[in-house]
Amino acid sequence: MSMAAACAAMIAGAALAAQATEIIIVKDESSVAGCEYLGEVKGSSAWGGLVTNMAYNRARDGLKKRALALGATHVVLLDSSSGPMGSNTLGNAYKCPTRLPRAD
Repeated sequence: MSMAAACAAMIAGAALAAQATEIIIVKDESSVAGCEYLGEVKGSSAWGGLVTNMAYNRARDGLKKRALALGATHVVLLDSSSGPMGSNTLGNAYKCPTRLPRAD
C-alpha cells in the first residue's frame, strides 16, 4: 500500500468514526416509533478485566459504526455485557426522519 493510500484510509476511518458518534442510542422501541427498521447490529471488544469500561465503549462504538453502515440514525440497545473476556453489545438499527432526543 502506498503512503498516499494509507493516509486516505486513515482519513476515511477517522471520518467514519466521527459520523458514528452521531448515532443515537436509545433504550426502548417506543423511542423510534415511526422510524424505519434497518436490521440487527452488534459490537464487541476483546478487552476485559481492568479495562472493562474501555471495552464497553469500544463495543458500543463498533455497534454505532455498523449501524452507520446501514444508514441508521438510531440504535435501540437490546443487550450489553462486560466481563473479564471482553464486552458485547446488541441492538436494532433504525433510520428516523427527524432527530429524537439522546438517551445515551
